[in-house]
Amino acid sequence: MVGRFASRLASRLAAGLALAVLLGTTLVLAGLSPAQAACTCQDKTLGDHATAADAVFSGTVRESRNAEPEGGGGAGGGGRAQRQVVHVVDVETVWQEDGTVVTDTVRVSSPRAESACGLGDIEPGTEFVFFAKARENGFQAAKCGGSRPLTTSFESEVVAELGDGRAVVPDDERPPVELTPLDTSAPGSVTRAAAPGAALVIVGLLGLVLVRFARSRRA
Repeated sequence: MVGRFASRLASRLAAGLALAVLLGTTLVLAGLSPAQAACTCQDKTLGDHATAADAVFSGTVRESRNAEPEGGGGAGGGGRAQRQVVHVVDVETVWQEDGTVVTDTVRVSSPRAESACGLGDIEPGTEFVFFAKARENGFQAAKCGGSRPLTTSFESEVVAELGDGRAVVPDDERPPVELTPLDTSAPGSVTRAAAPGAALVIVGLLGLVLVRFARSRRA
């Protein structure tokens, strides 16, 4: 009897332990925030990324800096905010700049956490290709937007899709914008504009009078 009771007790304890483990695992998985979940990017072509981007350029990352979190995570802000990192980039080649201008040095911000599909911390001196969105103080880029480290094979893909690109023009070497001056003088009066036509009418009438006068004398 004692052995049978001990066996049943052990079975119940094992079942309870298994249920507790299962419930704990479920709670842990349910408690994961989106920022903790793995980054999953949709399968898109390089052309799709270029179409969605305001600018496509390559450059060398000079440094990376912490930035204010987005989403109101500062003092007094509510909710969770994504920590941002700003990459200072020395631009080398520009393939596309729709509605914006890529200068020789730009700032590209991105979520710090790679789980949030950010670019993370980029080692200074790394050559990178950015498919970026224009922002007020620079650009924004993410892993799912097509940005990635520059390699020979990836550069060949970009060139095949977007052409050879061009070298960035420093700000102090950009040609000044030439403006064509407009004639702001006051337009001539109606009398002045009509004077040539009136003179022709008078000359015509005098000619007609002279012709009639000559005919009357012959008669």
